[in-house]
Amino acid sequence: MQEDVKRYKALGDAQRLRALAFIAHATECCVCEVQEVLGLTAPTASRAVRMLEDIGWLQSRRNGKWVYYSLAELQDDETRLRELVLRKVAGQEQVQFDRARYEELEQIPICTP
Repeated sequence: MQEDVKRYKALGDAQRLRALAFIAHATECCVCEVQEVLGLTAPTASRAVRMLEDIGWLQSRRNGKWVYYSLAELQDDETRLRELVLRKVAGQEQVQFDRARYEELEQIPICTP
């Protein structure tokens, strides 16, 4: 039951849901990109991706001093739940705005490893 509480607590925040949707759309990104696209402070962006990683929905890989996040491979039930959450938030105006902002910024290097 504690794992469920932890998961739902992580999903109970609009900024974390936006971060999850953005990373799913971008395929892989660093915290700098989450921060820039979503308009969050560095600590808020870091905390958001860390909580999503803590519940197992994101995975990270290090490249030098940069850490890149992407969707983690999950068990069937967790995969379905994550897909349901992503479908639910995909139509939200703020998530669509984030996607458009990402498309604008994709041509500009936000951070360089």
